[in-house]
Amino acid sequence: MDSGYLMGRASDTYCNVFIDDILVGKTPIIDNSNNPSWHYLLPRQFTVKRETWIRIELMDSDHVRNDHIGGILLNFGDLIKNGSINKPINMFHGRGYIWVTISSVPIPSSLSDVK
Repeated sequence: MDSGYLMGRASDTYCNVFIDDILVGKTPIIDNSNNPSWHYLLPRQFTVKRETWIRIELMDSDHVRNDHIGGILLNFGDLIKNGSINKPINMFHGRGYIWVTISSVPIPSSLSDVK
């Protein structure tokens, strides 16, 4: 782990995005930031159900190994029910929070059969 992270200095941060424990995306690394911000679209479309989970893990990129800073877990059922999520969520196994804005975009039926 960066000695800077332990001492409260800036990290080289990125997020791994998982849907039901499958890695589906990784944000670009933002160097030397304690307050990174991404506007990130997943690289492909997904069909999700109410019981589908999304996990976002905040990571610190290092030369030797990448360190886990914290993460959040969201249920798509809440997203479907409310139409969107736009709030800070406290991280598990970390300190602080991740502000998450997610909205679902239904796929028109004419496109849902495209492979």
